[in-house]
Amino acid sequence: GFIVKKTGYILTNFHVIDGFENGRITATLHNGDKYDAAIVGKDSNTDLAILKITCDNLRQVVFGDSKSVKVGDWVIAIGSPFGYSQTVSAGIVSAVGRTHVTPFPKPFAYENFIQTDAAINPGNSGGPLVNLRGEIIGVNSAIATRTGGSQGVGFAISAEIANEVIYDLIEKGKVVRGYLGVGIQDINGELASYLSLSDKSDILRKFGLDSDKGAFISEVWGDTPASRGGIQPGDIIIEFNGQNISDANDLQGAIRASGVDEEVKVKVIRNKRKNWLTVKIDQQPENMSGKTFVTVKEQLEPTNFNMGLTVTDLTSEKAEVMGYEKVRGVRVKHVESDSPAERAGISPGDIILKVGSKDVNSIEEFQSALKGFVERGLSVSVFIKLKGFVTLK
Repeated sequence: GFIVKKTGYILTNFHVIDGFENGRITATLHNGDKYDAAIVGKDSNTDLAILKITCDNLRQVVFGDSKSVKVGDWVIAIGSPFGYSQTVSAGIVSAVGRTHVTPFPKPFAYENFIQTDAAINPGNSGGPLVNLRGEIIGVNSAIATRTGGSQGVGFAISAEIANEVIYDLIEKGKVVRGYLGVGIQDINGELASYLSLSDKSDILRKFGLDSDKGAFISEVWGDTPASRGGIQPGDIIIEFNGQNISDANDLQGAIRASGVDEEVKVKVIRNKRKNWLTVKIDQQPENMSGKTFVTVKEQLEPTNFNMGLTVTDLTSEKAEVMGYEKVRGVRVKHVESDSPAERAGISPGDIILKVGSKDVNSIEEFQSALKGFVERGLSVSVFIKLKGFVTLK
């Protein structure tokens, strides 16, 4: 860790102090002086925490501008690898803006890592990554390794992220963030694969986009600012609260910067047209337990067939809860009023086992089987558990 306020506040990693809430933590200064340290605040989503020692007139660090860091810049990592205190290693910045580094999934993980080949080992966590002016540009946090030690791939949380949370952790003990309630993805080949499209160019054609700029909404959680504000799966957000959005990272940052209860204007592309929405930001919850969500795969694909129903996979866990341990099929999630599905007597919660004579065990199988009938303009019968065959016209 390192001193961020001369009155004794120390920034370190959350994973360094996690589990020690009721234990004793000792902070050792560079001159060997030892102090009992108390946990003041912590934030698992950024893997950062603040400790406090009773000591005044300390020398606090100076933060640099991590946004200006470039690949190839020289950097220095400081820490206590394997217990060897005050160890300094040097290297260069290998990459900036790294994500998907944290090995444990969290509902609201925020990642913006600087990658470096400066030696980072167990014991470096929480130590500073500094530029040649001695300014803090990152917090050493993780390594990619097959041996347990440094293999030239280390990661530091950017000073930009650290500066976002330090004040809240000191003053409130936690970070109060704005929250939208969506799943987001960049417009790239990975998204194309998720949507069962060939490549990125197929996404641009399907959604009427001029470029790959924007954050794609892959899912919307129920009873959230997004759902109440009219954001839908398949929307592409290109502007949020006056900020142009180029990718998912941009949108995450804009949401974090929004105030709780603030109303923001959101520009989306939907059905190849630009629309403005107004969304009132909530405070980010601790977790998403108990909330349901609609994904773009569930919502967009069934709509193409104009049958008026949305289905979701019947997982083994859900089947067991419903008392259908060995049943495979798809579960009806939503039925539109005055649609072929409603007129056929289909209801939310129904389990569809067959389309025609073909068993369906997933959304993909249901869509594939239904498509063959719809493209030929034929009525289709589906077999529903406890109801039997009904016909969609």
